[in-house]
Amino acid sequence: MVTRRQILFTAASSALLPYAGLAVPEKRSQATRWIVVDPSNSLARESARGFQAALRRTGERFEVSDSVPACRAELIVLPFAATLSQQQASRLCRQLADGCSVVVESGASFASHGEVLRQRTVWRQAFGIHADLPPSGRTWPAGGPTNYVRYHWPADAQIRYFGELLPVSTAGAEGIATYRGRTVGIRKRIGRGELLFLGSPLGPMLAAEDHQAAELAAGIIQHSTSI
Repeated sequence: MVTRRQILFTAASSALLPYAGLAVPEKRSQATRWIVVDPSNSLARESARGFQAALRRTGERFEVSDSVPACRAELIVLPFAATLSQQQASRLCRQLADGCSVVVESGASFASHGEVLRQRTVWRQAFGIHADLPPSGRTWPAGGPTNYVRYHWPADAQIRYFGELLPVSTAGAEGIATYRGRTVGIRKRIGRGELLFLGSPLGPMLAAEDHQAAELAAGIIQHSTSI
């Protein structure tokens, strides 16, 4: 059943960036930057378009796929990831060990309760990330702009969010984004690489050509070249 949150989320992105397909005709052997998107998830496809726009601005080659690449990558982005399997997580761990930058934009806050629990297990076992269940509006601490996530890295910015957010522990990691005092984004060194976990979607604001979101994405992409 499609929820009101999903309708609002999709409308906010698709109204500003009409569907044009996700395929990018690049040779796999030449691509070092990847967007891994679940083609059955409409919200993931919408978010992926935002990240595609950000990567196109760099002029670098990139590929869109429905699975984590086996070849060595410099940057892998998983937009609105809500069904990451243990197998795919293991591939990401190998990429991280080789020095890849991985961006996991969680879509679990829009998933079923059972899927949220399963994803939390995958994140914990594969990456040592401990995420909380999405709290209701009444359980968020008071204070601060209610519709914006505050980013502290790689740029200082306030990004509007849609729907729920996923709080995450900073144990063994550095917090990069907060909402009302709770951390909703982290960066963590794993092997020779680095994992960025976003508990609040960024892709839709990239699709909407939000200036601050574009600045954040540019910083993340630039940082991936220095890992």
